Amino acid sequence: MLGFLTVCKTPGYTSHDVVQYLRKNYQVKKVGHLGTLDPGAVGVLPLALGKATRFSQYILSQDKKYRFELTLGEATDTLDAQGKTIEKDEVQNTHIENLKNKYQELIGNINQVPPMYSAIKQKGKKLYELAREGKEVERTPRQVTIHSLNLVDIYEHQGKHRFLFDVHCSKGTYIRTLAEDLAKLSGTVGYMSFLIRTATGIFNLDDAIFPQELPEQKTDLGIHLFPVDYPLSDIPSLVLKESQQLKRFKNGNFVNTAVIAESGELYRIYEEDSSGDNLFLGLGKITSSNTLKPEKIIA
Repeated sequence: MLGFLTVCKTPGYTSHDVVQYLRKNYQVKKVGHLGTLDPGAVGVLPLALGKATRFSQYILSQDKKYRFELTLGEATDTLDAQGKTIEKDEVQNTHIENLKNKYQELIGNINQVPPMYSAIKQKGKKLYELAREGKEVERTPRQVTIHSLNLVDIYEHQGKHRFLFDVHCSKGTYIRTLAEDLAKLSGTVGYMSFLIRTATGIFNLDDAIFPQELPEQKTDLGIHLFPVDYPLSDIPSLVLKESQQLKRFKNGNFVNTAVIAESGELYRIYEEDSSGDNLFLGLGKITSSNTLKPEKIIA
């Protein structure tokens, strides 16, 4: 079994739960998810199956898109709805106006301090494990990029002031921290009360299948799989036509090509089969001597 599967993860399950389900139910040894979603979050969770796992790193580094809800006037220890309330404040009209007028200040490159309730390791221990022990440690800020941030709606629900946002961001962005930063901009406290990931790279909600919709039989899973090269479409392609070139690439050896490209440029490598279709072989990188170095090979 080879390819990518996009699941719409539902609340109450961890990303690892989905991986384990696929391994057990379909007897697939190699399965890996492409970006953790918190247990309470929902949305796009791409998974690599079989040899597609070799290409996971290229999808993990791609941008993400989310829709999230910010609730003002209350802070939690986890920065989301799953945590304990640690502070309350009465929301004023000035807080609402501040947020409406200032939220776009967070667009661009920003520094985020990872939340204590996260899986980042410090001295061999995950931060959330330390947080559960009542410990808080200093965390190094990380630079992330907010490509776009749009205020979709403002409303009240259950007596609380809520703001709905859409965000397009780089890998490694903590939306809980973004919600906290938005609350600070408004002049009060807040937490992320809802989160759905709408896209990871090229994968979006339209591609996703709910866990309960997964087929019972392994043989029926194939129709839901995307080809290995599907999420790599932003990488330029190169078709190798000479038999010697193909043999060397498949064996992991450097290949002489006529391609003129910058050193380090990555290519999707294909072989033209007997029917005229291009068969994906893997990824190769151009070296300083203008040869092609195999990076990842399917075979």
